[in-house]
Amino acid sequence: CHEGGSPPDPADPLPEHFANKRPFVTSDAVRSRIALLAFGLRGDVEPFVALAQALHKRGHVVRLLTSPDFIDFCTSAHVDAVATFPGVDVVQAALVPLEGPNVDEKQSTFIERSLLKLLDDAGGCREALLAAREWSATHACEVADVLEELAEFQPSLVLHTMSAQHQALRFEHFHGVPAVPAHFTSGHAEHVANLNPPRPLLFAVSGAVDCATANGWMRVTGPWCLKEEVTAQDFLEYKALGGLRRFVEDSTERPVVFSHGSMRSLGVPPVCWLALVLRAMRSVGRRAVILGGAAKLDALGQQLVDGGLSDIGHDHEMLRRFAREKVHFVAHAPHCWLLP
Repeated sequence: CHEGGSPPDPADPLPEHFANKRPFVTSDAVRSRIALLAFGLRGDVEPFVALAQALHKRGHVVRLLTSPDFIDFCTSAHVDAVATFPGVDVVQAALVPLEGPNVDEKQSTFIERSLLKLLDDAGGCREALLAAREWSATHACEVADVLEELAEFQPSLVLHTMSAQHQALRFEHFHGVPAVPAHFTSGHAEHVANLNPPRPLLFAVSGAVDCATANGWMRVTGPWCLKEEVTAQDFLEYKALGGLRRFVEDSTERPVVFSHGSMRSLGVPPVCWLALVLRAMRSVGRRAVILGGAAKLDALGQQLVDGGLSDIGHDHEMLRRFAREKVHFVAHAPHCWLLP
């Protein structure tokens, strides 16, 4: 469906590298193999998970390439996913110190320029790619090579987030498979408008959030919203949601849910966030569910419960006992069930 403009005219001429490809067929009898590259935070990955579900229902074979942090999330959404990218936090840690003088200013600059740094090798933005490559080389057991994974999958189309553009274009160059970018803010349109050869640009955002006019190669699709589907299999005892359900149902008192999403605080380490939440909940005597998010508070919380994280403060032992008895930590959870 198209929002903010008329559908593209099928008679519009396509660039040569698109025109030479067989047209996509949505019939169940002929299925296309589509690769999705999502390098970024949850806000970048979730729309691609929703897209993967929709394409799968139309009979296409879809594989999502992302970072290790989101494999469990993709699996819970029944999407075939492979870890090929480092986490954004890995790149940030390599480029910007989390402590030291002027850290707020340095991190603010990183946040403003991080996407551009991740796009390609040009324009003096090589640091992020080099950091990502170095991490991937030393963590080969955790991630697969993007180009090798694409070559093995043999897609007929690659859709990608802006920060995965470099890898998508390299695969297009060597294998002739069209790479089509999707973005979630109108501020990125100018960056891809001059790509050669030209290609469709998918703008997957609600008009209530950001506006873009469908023109030229711009296609305004509207948002790709994930429809959470929770089944009984998701709550088996050995799964993360099984433990969460036991915690929620263990008392008639509904717990307070904390989710910081993809936010990171400038100059404030995540352990301080965790300490703030635990002290607040302890002071009012409430149980809590803490979702990990980009700050990975679930991993920090588990360290605390296991006796570590001594730098949380002088009340370390008190917070550890409270967390063990009154708090459940989980990386993510379906909001449709947790927050009905």
